[in-house]
Amino acid sequence: MLAILTLLAGLISIPNMIFFNSTDYSKNRQAGAPWALQGSAVCTDTEWVACPTCNRNDWKSPRVRTTKNRFATTTIDGQELRFILRNNCTISFNEGLVSFVVLVFVVVCIWAIGEVSKRREVRFDEALQTATDYSIEVQNPPLDANDPDEWKAFFEQFGGHCTVVTIALDNEALIRALLERRTLMRQIEYALKPGVHFDPNNLPEMAKQCIPVASWKKMLLFKKDGNQMYARILELENIAREWTKKEVLVSNVFVSLETEAAQRAALEALGIPLVELWRGAPNMPKEHKFRGEVILSTREPAEPSTIRWQDLDVSFTKTVVQTTISYIVTFGFIILGVFAIYFAGLRSSLASALTIKIISIVTPLVATQINNRFETRSTEGGRQASLYIKMTLIRWVHSAITTAIILPFDDTVEEMQGLIHTVYAIFITEMVTSPIIAILDISSTVKKHYFAPRAPDQKRMNVNFQGTFYEMSERYTDMTKIIFLTLFYADIWPIGFFFAAVTLVIHYWSDKFRLLRSWARAPEIGSEIAEFSRVYFFSACLVAYAVMQSYRYAGYPFDNVCDAGTPVGGTYVGNYTASTWHGVNITVTIDSNDTNHFFCSQDMMRYRNPRVYPPTSNKQPAGFEWMSSDQADAAGLLGWGSVGVLAVVVLVYFKGFFMSVVRILFIDSYQSSGKEGNEDFTQVRDIQAYVPQVSHPSLQYPVVASEIDDFPSRFIGWHDPAYPHPHPRHSLIDDLPDLDEHNRGVPIFSTVKYYEPPAKE
Repeated sequence: MLAILTLLAGLISIPNMIFFNSTDYSKNRQAGAPWALQGSAVCTDTEWVACPTCNRNDWKSPRVRTTKNRFATTTIDGQELRFILRNNCTISFNEGLVSFVVLVFVVVCIWAIGEVSKRREVRFDEALQTATDYSIEVQNPPLDANDPDEWKAFFEQFGGHCTVVTIALDNEALIRALLERRTLMRQIEYALKPGVHFDPNNLPEMAKQCIPVASWKKMLLFKKDGNQMYARILELENIAREWTKKEVLVSNVFVSLETEAAQRAALEALGIPLVELWRGAPNMPKEHKFRGEVILSTREPAEPSTIRWQDLDVSFTKTVVQTTISYIVTFGFIILGVFAIYFAGLRSSLASALTIKIISIVTPLVATQINNRFETRSTEGGRQASLYIKMTLIRWVHSAITTAIILPFDDTVEEMQGLIHTVYAIFITEMVTSPIIAILDISSTVKKHYFAPRAPDQKRMNVNFQGTFYEMSERYTDMTKIIFLTLFYADIWPIGFFFAAVTLVIHYWSDKFRLLRSWARAPEIGSEIAEFSRVYFFSACLVAYAVMQSYRYAGYPFDNVCDAGTPVGGTYVGNYTASTWHGVNITVTIDSNDTNHFFCSQDMMRYRNPRVYPPTSNKQPAGFEWMSSDQADAAGLLGWGSVGVLAVVVLVYFKGFFMSVVRILFIDSYQSSGKEGNEDFTQVRDIQAYVPQVSHPSLQYPVVASEIDDFPSRFIGWHDPAYPHPHPRHSLIDDLPDLDEHNRGVPIFSTVKYYEPPAKE
């Protein structure tokens, strides 16, 4: 849909493309400009004019770089003559009107796409029954409520049968220790000398039989030898055994009912306004309070495959601190990227574009490392949303905003090294390099075609065929980056709409190929990213589009030159060879009919004391006016149009925020969406229950962090054909036999219990 939107927006913009490539805009019709820039606002019609009042101080802003070549001087008979480069390209009201129509069209289409997406989400949810449609998450259970039968009895009072109860304990550190222990044992197994059979009951000997590791690898922490891994295993085992001395408290409870109607009835009965909760819910029936006194905080949970069981119990304070630190690091990376792009831009537009592309490629790795090190998220959807925000900020700033900041205002419509040429180079790298890198999928290809055939056993060969893990957030940011870049510069490079359409189509087919051929299976993360993108980031795109377009129309012709209207003095008449600030020699011809000019800042976005918004003609400083009447009308239309877009977005945000606050404070916290499904929980094919389990890239299958001896294997969510369920291979509980919770009477692992539903008559 976005490709169609950009294609249609490009078709509507054709009148502006025709104008930009006509003699009405530039007398030589952009001769010499690259084909992709013909039809853009690139101005090839320039001339040097007399500027007696110009001086070097006008160009001493730290942001100015190549713009200094727009000021030149020469000395004749001891008198310094000063010249400034003027752009003779002008716009009319018609171009502003076309841009306004495109703006309205894009706003309406983005709104329509959002509405269609919401309806499709509801229809998709109704068509596909999953565990979340039958389940309830209790966020504040009593810390000692570890009996699943008690929870079953409580929830069955709302009607329907309780099929599965999962009691998650606050044992994340224990799970991490056991998972690391298992991965280290796998590494020892893979590091054994040829012909040595791995014996998990004789780890000291196994450590001795590992292939020696080069000293430089150990020094650089690239790899551990067998003895180091065994020593770490002993540390982890001691950490795990310490948990047998603790009383492990309940963190969350997940209850799956047999019917969706029962789930909705329970959520509606337990969902009370926050104001009522503060008052102690005096009107709530006692039987709706757990143990007759505890008011439960319930919600519809995320999908089982998205629950991060090792990160489930995190306090609000810890989350705020972690999030703050992670965003500080993110902004630090953004600043480093800005400097890298700036110094690359000193060489050429292509160097700047390639630098932006390299940063874009490493952004997912950087954002993932920031999240893994500084943030703890209880669901994969929350983690993906956090990654999405970080990657979007990084890519938007580096691909669009940085380019506009570091390139001088005077270079906006410059032919070869200006802003438009840089944006064009960025698009080319997106169209060409991204799909090639994606389809080559070098990492996965090397694993499948080099390491897999050379694997010593079937187990290690299978690991190489797991596919490339991908982040849904990264795919979303790739899309929003293209849309943002297109809209950010649409007014001066309207052909970018066509480039965006082609780029989006290429990305669609390359992603489809990888989804079907090379990507690993991703968790079912729900609609968190789609909702966040629809509500916040597309709105931000529209605001940036409208505001930047209004400032640019006010800034034409981007040369900071105003006509004084006074005739040039006799000293200036003639032909001269002048030198720019950087020592470049230029030829200047001044006729007796020419007029004097003076420096005037046309960049209203950088005005201070007062700041200017909207950028309309009446905001021009007195005596420094440069807009024609047509340009003034266009600037007024687009300036107030941007105010309208900004006002609509703010009102929509405010309405959503206000309604959310009202609903939470005064209305039941639960609201159902869509129609109820007719199938029972146990009748849904391939449904997954809330079974605590964790994954690791070195493990072909997840490992279960709860007792599953009596639990039906079809609800676990995956199947290992080599081992039937249950099997010690898939359970962390069986890794250390002396952790047997039954010997101490108090569970240290989460509990999941299945209750067979009664037969229907």
